[in-house]
Parts: sequence; C-alpha cells; structure tokens
Amino acid sequence: MHAILAAAVASAALPCDPVYLPKRSLQLGPQGAVCQCNASYCDSVEPVGEVPKAGFVAYTTSLHNDTERLSRSEGRLEASPSASAKQHVEVNVSASFQKITGFGAAFTDAATLAYNALAPASRAALLRSYWGKGGLDYTIGRIPIGSTDFSTRVYSYNDEQFVRPGVEDLNLTHFSVGVDESSGKLPMIRAALNRSAGLRFFGSCWAPPAWMTTGNTTLNAVLRDQAGGPVHKAYARYLSKFVSAYRERGVEIWAITGGNEPAGNTGKWQDLKFSAAQQRDFVKLDLGPTLRAEQPGCKLMILDDQRSHLPAWADTVLGDAEAAQFVDGIGVHWYTAVEDTLDFFPRLQRTHESHPSVFILGTEACEGFLPWSAGPFPGDWDRGERYALDVLGDLNHMAVGWTDWNCVLDRSGGPNWAENECDAPILVDVEHSASAAAGSVASFFKQPMYYYFGHVTAFVAPGATRLAAAASASSILAGPPLVAAAFLSPDGGRVVVVVMNRHGAAHETAVHVPPHGYINVEMAAHSIRTFVLER
Repeated sequence: MHAILAAAVASAALPCDPVYLPKRSLQLGPQGAVCQCNASYCDSVEPVGEVPKAGFVAYTTSLHNDTERLSRSEGRLEASPSASAKQHVEVNVSASFQKITGFGAAFTDAATLAYNALAPASRAALLRSYWGKGGLDYTIGRIPIGSTDFSTRVYSYNDEQFVRPGVEDLNLTHFSVGVDESSGKLPMIRAALNRSAGLRFFGSCWAPPAWMTTGNTTLNAVLRDQAGGPVHKAYARYLSKFVSAYRERGVEIWAITGGNEPAGNTGKWQDLKFSAAQQRDFVKLDLGPTLRAEQPGCKLMILDDQRSHLPAWADTVLGDAEAAQFVDGIGVHWYTAVEDTLDFFPRLQRTHESHPSVFILGTEACEGFLPWSAGPFPGDWDRGERYALDVLGDLNHMAVGWTDWNCVLDRSGGPNWAENECDAPILVDVEHSASAAAGSVASFFKQPMYYYFGHVTAFVAPGATRLAAAASASSILAGPPLVAAAFLSPDGGRVVVVVMNRHGAAHETAVHVPPHGYINVEMAAHSIRTFVLER
C-alpha cells in the first residue's frame, strides 16, 4: 500500500509511518513512535506554500497525537488574546538581532557506515530527509579531520612519520585523504552536496598524527615543541592540507576549528590539549598565518568546546590583537550543561557583548552521552524537547546556528571504538553497521529529535534575522516550561515563530505578533509548533 501511495503522490508530503520500538530499561521519560522509512515510503515535510491572508501556516509535532510530525495546518489571526490563555508569547518585529548561518550535522565515520549499510533506494530516502526541501533542509555539515571515537580505529591523514631514516615528514609528503574516499565518507558528503548546493562545511580535528605528540599517542595528546616551532607549524600545515585536499575532491571547506575540545575530554579517545593561552599562541604564530596564506576565505573558529569555558576562553584569545585578527568565530558544545539542567546560555550573550564582531556557532551536541543513560532511547520524547531547548537557547543568546553530532547511527548508537555510543535523530535498522554488508538494510527510523530540530531547520533559512520573543507561562518545570524564538525571513517577507510546550498538560496559548494580531492555539502536552506569517 505504501509503495502505491508513494507513487501516486510523488510530489506531495507524506505522513509518518509509526513504529514503536522496545523501550530500554533506563528509558524513564515518555516514549513516542519512531517514523519508519524504506525504499518505498518515507514521510516528508509539506511546503509552506501560500500563507492565508490575515492568517498563518502552522506545523505541529506532539506526543498527544503521536503521528503528528511536522504536520501542516492553517489558521486565522485574531484581534485579541484568548481569555483562557495561560501561556503567552510576545514577538517584537522591531527588535532584531543576529543573522542566521544555518543548521546541520556531522559526517562521521559511524554515520558513513550506517548510511552505507542501507539499500541504495533507502540511502536516497535518507538524503531527502536531511538535505533539501521536503526534508530538514540542512545547510551546515561538520567534517572530522581524521578519526574520532565514532570510527572503528584510530588514524590520521599522515601516519607515516619519516620520509627517510632520521628525517621527519614535517612537510607532510605522505598526506592523503584517500581513506575518506575508500570508506565512503567523501561520496556521502558529495551526495548531500548534490541535494543542497548551499551546504557549508567546517572541519574539526580531534588529534594530529600521533608522531607529532609528546607521548606518541592521540589520547590526552600534547603537541611537541612550542607555538612557532616546527611541529606546531607542521600541524597547522596538516589542517590547511585538509582544506586543499577536500577542495580537489569537490568539497569546499567554509571554516575549520582550532581543534575539537581542546580543554580535554575523558581521555578515553582522541584529543589534543590546549589551554586558552596555548591556543591563542598557536593561532597567532602558526594556524592563523598558514590559513591566511594558503586558504584565503576559509574561516577560523576557536574553542569548539563547552559553553562553560566562556567568556574566559574568548577573552584570552581575542584579547590579543595579533591572534584576534585571524579569528572569525567561536564554536560551542553543550555537554557540561548536563542536558541543559545548568543554564550556561547567558555566557554566550556575555561573550557576544564583549566580542561582537566574532560569530558564535553550536558545533556539537547529542543525546545519550551521559554514563547512566548512554546510547539510543528509541522514540524518547524528552530527548526531542531537550534538542529544541538547546537550539532555541543558543539562538536566543546570539548563536548563528547549531550543529548536531552524528547525522545517523545504527541501533547500538555506534560504531564507536571507545565504547562511547550515543543517540541520533535517525537510526538505521541494524544493530552493528560495521559488520553489515553494504546495501543490506532496508529501513531507518526518524526519532522525535529529528522532528523537534526540524521545527527550526526547515523554516529558518541562512540569512534569516532573529527577532525578540518573550515567553511566559503559569507554572515552572525543570527549565522553562514554554520556550519560543522568532525570525524574519531573509527577504523580509515572512515571520517565523517557534513555540514549544514542555508541560505535561495542554494549555491555551496566545502568540502576539504585532501588528498582525494574535495566534490563539491550544498547545498540546509535550508539543512544538512553528508558525509562518506573511509580514
């Protein structure tokens, strides 16, 4: 039936095909369906189309109606708020803030293995789900430079240390990204790029070749010599050569970071340690000058680590004018906020106020990273809400975008050589993708996280401007029970308002968008809505 329906409405949006997967023992929050996709059927996002005069278009995802996933409807604006409204959102279209760069996810080795395990037609459905119209319309992609814990082994692009006995390969004559071609990572990236020509890619390196480190290891690694020394310059050249090599293979790199989580991770997987002062000096003496000379136009982000390090990290690096001249942005992660039970969002605002010429971008976040709740929680609704809370929290505090971690994983939450499995918005229906034959898996599942993130990504385009939006509610949960953000489309013609109700009960909500009027709507328990209005 689904194959017939898909063929009959090839150009129309399709609804969720719900499946309820077994709940894991530690999965205590509310569970919804996952939406199953395969070669013959996969749900899609209906275009906004024409907005009714004196009305709005709405998209809804709710636990109350569990098959309601980014479901389109229309409504009329009213002159006053509903008398029964217990929740209010006030949008100020005259107060504008940062322009949006975009949203997306990372192309890890684990994502590549999961993608390759799918049958070719199911791969095409996954590509449609993320890149381009009808899907989440991702516009940013993160590319690890070499291996991460979400690889099956540790490697770099220049593992051979010597060009001849006693002479180290500091000019990187052995450098090659061929492993990314043979693994399928570059082909997957190019397939996404073919669907979304405006994709911007940034690279992040977990660690250099082991021979560049003091202990010949990529665990808790420290670069040999000092900033300005031959090994530091070789590592800067290593990052620059990645940009060149990818360009030669049809993938332009928009930006790179100074390194993933330089303040340190658990020490159980690849990491290159820098203090803020050491990163400042590396940027000033090595990486900044190398990129400017060899990769003009490629932007440089510092930190690429926890928000908790701000504003101090930015103050240290950007307080040095020689280093600051090379820095375009600051990358931030969310993990030390412990799923946003700690409010670190104001740190972004303070950092922006001190360094307004430098953008802030969410460069990594995922669910299922805590030891007591590691790995996938199929259909978990709390994880979807926390995704939206983090995205909207970052945006409301001056971030220009947000980047998910693995775009797709298998049902184990890997593969991950360090046994650091996590969750992802899309899971391929195989337990261990590293041992699955290419093209052998028929289905994948879209989780609530996919749809919650989509309420922003599919409607807030690069170049959109954030508007002021204040949310108020009649009761308090752990974290705000009502969350909202508003945006003006790049052409100035439409206003987009995203509202999330984290209450366990439905509440009448009044969304005021002057001078247009009020959207009076009942927000179902555990639901999120995106409203689109003509300006």
